[in-house]
Amino acid sequence: METPHGKLLTFFLMLRKRSGWPMAGQISPLLSAKDHASFDSAARKQERRECEVRDQKRELDRIEDRQKQEEREDDDLMFLLWLASAEYRRALASLASDIDAAVQATRIAHDQATAEAEVAHESLEEIRRNALVIGDGRRVYFTRDGHRLYTEGSGEITDQLLMEEAHRLRLAAPHAVSYETYAVAEHQFTGAVSRVQHLAETLHHLDELGGRVKLGRLTPEELATARRELAAVVESLPDDARQEYDRLRESRKPAAHLAYRDARAEFQSAPGLGAKFAEVTSNRPEAAPAPDEAGEPPTYKSAPDF
Repeated sequence: METPHGKLLTFFLMLRKRSGWPMAGQISPLLSAKDHASFDSAARKQERRECEVRDQKRELDRIEDRQKQEEREDDDLMFLLWLASAEYRRALASLASDIDAAVQATRIAHDQATAEAEVAHESLEEIRRNALVIGDGRRVYFTRDGHRLYTEGSGEITDQLLMEEAHRLRLAAPHAVSYETYAVAEHQFTGAVSRVQHLAETLHHLDELGGRVKLGRLTPEELATARRELAAVVESLPDDARQEYDRLRESRKPAAHLAYRDARAEFQSAPGLGAKFAEVTSNRPEAAPAPDEAGEPPTYKSAPDF
């Protein structure tokens, strides 16, 4: 027989079923579906926001690229105006003329130094022919006082037997050259060869610089840098070569001035770049290093055998 509590529970369940309330096992699935719908909505919103951010970034990139392109076109136009200006043409012609003058002055000095090296070499060879030659084939030289003995490599000989041998040779050749005479001749020859090599390197540097200038299309900064480079090269020349450079440069000034006399009047100066050229040339930064100090030295022909 059903108890009063059981009857009440049966009635409650029938009432829930008729009213359409969810049964105990149906509550969790309904809540889970609702949660999934909420999550899907949030994901779609996040995706839309990310798409909007990507679109905005692409648009900003397009704007930036367009601005850069416009700036490049403006720079190209300014550069073309600079190349067409009389100011640029005069500066380029003057620089090219000065480089040519430096090449001529350096070549004259190089030829003279080569001739001096040949004379110094012949003088040194004459001295070596009059040296004392000891048993092992080495040439040796006594000092003028006859107390010390040196080889050609400036190494002093202190061995007593070799000293006695050299004294015997000296008695047989009283006019043998002293070490002091040999040292002076050897120093003169070494110095002459060094000058020849330095001037050869300078010619190479000037040829490279002149090639860049002849190609043209130099910016104001490049033109000013080339001018400073030339000044450093000229400063490294011997005194006589610098004097010859100054003479040649002065004689070439009228020709350089007339080289571009047909430049059109409307291109007397390029706006902006002309001022830039004046700025970089007036600031006078530190001079470029001399050719033997600027990075890895170029390869040149060795000094001739004199």
